[in-house]
Amino acid sequence: MIDFAKARTIMVDTQIRTESVTDHDIIAAMSEIPREMFLAPALRPFAYIDDDILVKDAEGGNPARYLIRPTPLARMLQAAEIGQSDFALIVGSPTGYAAAVLARLAGSVVALESDEALAASASEALTEQGIDNVAVVTGPLEAGYPSEAPYDVILLGGAVEEIPQPLFEQLKEGG
Repeated sequence: MIDFAKARTIMVDTQIRTESVTDHDIIAAMSEIPREMFLAPALRPFAYIDDDILVKDAEGGNPARYLIRPTPLARMLQAAEIGQSDFALIVGSPTGYAAAVLARLAGSVVALESDEALAASASEALTEQGIDNVAVVTGPLEAGYPSEAPYDVILLGGAVEEIPQPLFEQLKEGG
């Protein structure tokens, strides 16, 4: 039986703190939010590895979807300097984990996911964890979510070759 609390502590101590992540709120969030609960049961043993975790294979012309490594997530969050009153958009939220961590830092979060099944699963995981300041919505990732814009923070939950112009248009001045 895996001791997930111990694995979470090891993840924070060896992957997050060693990569110059010093923001206490990010460290606390990643120490407390059970990453394994945002994965399918078969993937939970891999929740704290230092690697991206495949959560859905590529299909129908859509790319494969991953839960990104903890370190890049923590570093992006720290660089964003998120405030408690900020309104944030996360573009690409296949499991809801990054949205959960972001929700601990911001006032409210919109989690945009293009895959309806992943969005439903992410929403369910967030609800089960009692995280009520995240709205999971579906739509094309490159379009952002303009109906709720402008955002103080926009976080991309994966790699892109070029940031889509609509995301810049949805960011508040100074965001």
